[in-house]
Amino acid sequence: MDSIDIVKNLEQAGFTRRQAELQVKTMVDLKKDLMTKKDGEHLNRRMDTFENRMGNLDKRIDSLEESMKYGFTLLRDEIRLQPLRIIIYLVGVVGGFLGIYSYWPMIKNWLQL
Repeated sequence: MDSIDIVKNLEQAGFTRRQAELQVKTMVDLKKDLMTKKDGEHLNRRMDTFENRMGNLDKRIDSLEESMKYGFTLLRDEIRLQPLRIIIYLVGVVGGFLGIYSYWPMIKNWLQL
């Protein structure tokens, strides 16, 4: 049934020609904004795809979060060890100087300074 047939039916039901045409135009305009079953199925498929992608994105974010936690733990451990490394280095430097100082006369003689 097309718009012309609907207008004729409305006229037979007692509508004026202008009223019938306006009624049909209004129905056609409203129909443009309605979702068909096919539109709904397509929208549902797209929503499913979107939800799957969001789920995958959540998994990737969780994985990155775990990796960052692990990385920060390693970094924190490295920072905690830095004072110990500095002390070991300084002890080595001071020990070297003390060793050179204590053996300086022998070293001086050996180098003939």
